[in-house]
Amino acid sequence: MRQDQTESRAQQNQQDSSRDEIDRLKGNVRAPFGTPTILKTASCTAKMGEYTRVDPSAAAIAVELPRATSVNIGQTVTVKNASASTNTITINGGASDTIDGGVAVSGTTAWKARVFLCAEIGKWDEI
Repeated sequence: MRQDQTESRAQQNQQDSSRDEIDRLKGNVRAPFGTPTILKTASCTAKMGEYTRVDPSAAAIAVELPRATSVNIGQTVTVKNASASTNTITINGGASDTIDGGVAVSGTTAWKARVFLCAEIGKWDEI
């Protein structure tokens, strides 16, 4: 019986380690897509590990991602249209950073969330 308990604990520790690694890759937060922000109604700069909620009802909004530096590799930023509005939300790479090879991505879909991974220095991937 003791061996079964030891094996069970080892499996639990391995599962906990896997969850911790996933959390680290998602910005070192326990929330699945980052720490939620207050609702933004104007252009803003997102922070690493943040779940940026925007409402473009009044006008189009631009969200700038943080710089993709060596310290940030593996971390994410989520940007969500938290409204029924179909006004444009444009997400820009910080400074000269790229997103999937381009300088920006945009969309007009209501209630849509987009997740960006800092893949390497100067480069973001939409995942």
